[in-house]
Amino acid sequence: PEQVKQTEDLVNAAIARDQANDQGNNCSPCTSLTTSFTITSTTTDPILFVGGATNGLRFITNVTYAGANMTRISTSTNDGNYVHTLWYKNAPATGANNVVISGSASGLIVGVFASYTDVNANVIYTGGSPTDNASTTASDSSPLRNTVTTIADNSWMVMLGVVPGGGMGIDNTASTTCFSTDTCNQSWAIFDNKGNGAITPAKAYQMGITGGGTGLNNLMASFSPV
Repeated sequence: PEQVKQTEDLVNAAIARDQANDQGNNCSPCTSLTTSFTITSTTTDPILFVGGATNGLRFITNVTYAGANMTRISTSTNDGNYVHTLWYKNAPATGANNVVISGSASGLIVGVFASYTDVNANVIYTGGSPTDNASTTASDSSPLRNTVTTIADNSWMVMLGVVPGGGMGIDNTASTTCFSTDTCNQSWAIFDNKGNGAITPAKAYQMGITGGGTGLNNLMASFSPV
């Protein structure tokens, strides 16, 4: 009976938030940014997302966590200056470890981080190549919306929102929830769908941000439960 219960727990596992950090992680001028980030030691099947940004059309060349390379999901630029990227690491080490974001040349580097639990390590990207569960959009007008079609029932969505001039807001609070450690009323922040619950059934899901000025960016990816 105990074995049956354990099996049921695994089948019924649901994605949940773990930890997040915000754009207070930055340096300028620098060629790399090192920040400690803690994934709860009791976390099962974790995933880590890192949003990185550079200015002057420099690029994020690599991101590591606990010395292990992360995988780039997407890159976006819109205002002719900043370059934004979204990265992930399946089954990252738990506890406190360093995130290292490396740039192609000296300048501003910003990092925002978020981790989740009970995530299927096999469903987000295959061999580093994009599938239909990730998308990037950019615009100089507000609101900026993006839509991704999930590929599994009870999936979640993560979004790196960018408003270089600051003052970022949420386009639709029914579908988009701030996960960074402050109000997300800034230039870079991590958002997800927690306020709306798991996305069921698998379907197209829209998230969006608002903000003044130019260079709005929205990088999204979906991930499924174990």
